Amino acid sequence: MSTQNGSGRPVLDTDVVRIRFTLSLRVGEHDDLIAWFEQIPSGQRAQQVLCALRQGGVSVADALPDWEELVDDDDFAAMLGAL
Repeated sequence: MSTQNGSGRPVLDTDVVRIRFTLSLRVGEHDDLIAWFEQIPSGQRAQQVLCALRQGGVSVADALPDWEELVDDDDFAAMLGAL
């Protein structure tokens, strides 16, 4: 099972996939996100990002419909005609 490795979390018997990225946010354009990241307590950023991604409806790209399938051509023409 898991064993304690010094102080901190126990070592888990599972594979880990690490994904690292840099996110550049522009002041004046992404102020809401900047404020959100600034309020996250130290050591909680990864957990908060995971939670936000899950709540935001992020899904595997293969599960998404093709863009042309999102709106039927006739429906799209009707929407344009309504403008």
